[in-house]
Amino acid sequence: MNRDSIHVAKVEALRFLHRVDALERYFVVNHVNMPNPIWFGTMETAALRRASMDLTRALAKMRSRRPSDDTDHYKTALQSRCRVQSKV
Repeated sequence: MNRDSIHVAKVEALRFLHRVDALERYFVVNHVNMPNPIWFGTMETAALRRASMDLTRALAKMRSRRPSDDTDHYKTALQSRCRVQSKV
């Protein structure tokens, strides 16, 4: 674990939570009143699934004992995601 990998995992966790909130808003807007709806095939569920995969990858890298070779590429991708989210 290092400071960068912890920060990346934190940002990915926040992005995941943001996507969860977006899906919950989608349920409210579309009047989904079922107690436990199963949804797939929407833009919101796809974004949540992607955020989940990215969070899983970030957590695995954070737990890894060996340094990652693609740290710079990953940081660049993460920074661009942060800029996009700040505009939303």
